[in-house]
Amino acid sequence: MSIVYVVEQGVEVSLKGNRLILRLGGEVIRSYLVEELERLVLFGKVRLSPDVVNILLDKGIETVFLSYRGRYRGRLVSQLSKNVELRLAQYNRLKDEEFVLAFSKEVVYGKITNALNLLRDYNWKQRDLQVKDEILRIKGLKERMKLQSSVDSVRGIEGAIASAYFDALKRLVKNDLFVFNARTRRPPRDPANAVLSFLYTLLFQLVEARIYVVGLDPFVGFFHTIEFGKPSLALDLMEEFRPLMDRLFLKLSNRRMLSVGDFFFRDYEGRDDEHGVYLGYEGVKKVVAAFQSVMSSKRLYTEGKFYPLEGIILEQVRKAARSIREGVPYTPYVED
Repeated sequence: MSIVYVVEQGVEVSLKGNRLILRLGGEVIRSYLVEELERLVLFGKVRLSPDVVNILLDKGIETVFLSYRGRYRGRLVSQLSKNVELRLAQYNRLKDEEFVLAFSKEVVYGKITNALNLLRDYNWKQRDLQVKDEILRIKGLKERMKLQSSVDSVRGIEGAIASAYFDALKRLVKNDLFVFNARTRRPPRDPANAVLSFLYTLLFQLVEARIYVVGLDPFVGFFHTIEFGKPSLALDLMEEFRPLMDRLFLKLSNRRMLSVGDFFFRDYEGRDDEHGVYLGYEGVKKVVAAFQSVMSSKRLYTEGKFYPLEGIILEQVRKAARSIREGVPYTPYVED
C-alpha cells in the first residue's frame, strides 16, 4: 500500500479500469493501481473526476487536500469509524482530571526527550556553549514539569521549553538561507519557518489520518485546549514527533538540499496577512520526497522490532486508544 502525493498544478485525475490516471496538459504523467493506494495527498489545483471520487469512497482510500502553500484544507473519507464505544470513552476521559494530567505530561515528556536528543546529537561536534546552556535549561524544566499538578502549569512549562528549544535550534543551522530569529507561522516569515510549517502540516495530516483509522475523535484531546474547529487530539499526538521533523529540517538546511529558487516571497502593501515566504513547486517536491523517505525509514520500536515511522505513528495512536479505553498510562515514542 502506498501514499501518493500530487504536487503538480492543474493535474486531472481520471479512472481507467482499475488505475488512476494523472494527466497534465492532456499528457499522462503517472498512473497507479487502485488496489495499491492507501491515501492520496493533493496540493492546490488538482481535479478529480466523479468516477475517481466514487472509487476512492468505495475503496476507503482517504484523500487529503492541502493548499498549494501546504496549508491543510480537509479530507475526503468514506465514513466515520463505527467504534462508538471508544469515542464515548474518549469523551468521558475529559472528566478524569488525573488521567488528563498524566496523559498531558507524557505527551510533553516525549516531545522534550526527542528534542533533547536532537540538540545533543547536533551539538556533539559543534560544541556551542549557548546550545549547551539551553539544553541544561530544558532539562531543568523537564524535571519541574514532572512535579506539576495541573494541565495549565504543564502547558506553561511546555511553552518555556519551546522558547529555549528554538533558541538552540536556530544556532544549529549552518546555512545562511535558513537563518531565523524566532518561530513564525501564518504566515512564515523566512525560508526556515516555511519549511518547518510545511513539515508540521505533512505530519499533522498523517497523524489525523491514523486517528480516523483507529476510531478516535481528532477534535477531543487532553493537553491542547478544546476549541471550535481545533483538532486537539491530533495536536497532542503530533508533539512527540515534531522534533523528528526538526531533525529533517536541519538535514535539508545543512546539507543544502534547498536553494533560494525553491521559495517564493509574497509582499503586498497594506495586506500584512499576505506577507510571507512559501515553498515553490520544486521546493515542495524536494521536501515531500524527503518526508516520504523519513516516514518509510524503519526504526527500532519495541522488543527488537523495527517499524517504518509512519507505522510507529499508527501504533502510537493505537496505544493512545488503549490508554483512553482501559485507563492505562500512555507512553510516548522516544528515539534513542
